[in-house]
Amino acid sequence: MTEPEARRDEPRTEEPAARLTEDMAEITRHERLKIRDPLVEAVRGTGVTAALLAGAGFFGTLAVLAGTGTALRPMETRMPPVRAAATLTGAYLGASAALALLAVGRVRRAESRSAAVTRELRRVMRASMREANR
Repeated sequence: MTEPEARRDEPRTEEPAARLTEDMAEITRHERLKIRDPLVEAVRGTGVTAALLAGAGFFGTLAVLAGTGTALRPMETRMPPVRAAATLTGAYLGASAALALLAVGRVRRAESRSAAVTRELRRVMRASMREANR
């Protein structure tokens, strides 16, 4: 009997192991896809949050620079210079504060979604471990 013929006569232990490996890979892919979507959504939200924070920083910078003559000249034609500077500064600070509050809200929502995804991942992992230990 040649070596290939002898191998054919042996019980095939690779097939059940290969099937088990394929099944576990399929389960892992399925669970990964289930978890990935909320994570991708959270990451996308982070980009918008960063843009809001950048906008808040920009308007904060404008508030510091509100004393420049270029921005104040049109206002100074209708009100005293000090009042014009105070009005412009208040407007810039208000815009900056509004954008910062929006960003903080988005960060909190992202944190909440992230925590929910983490809890779900732990639940799935525990269930997988229980199944594996049966």
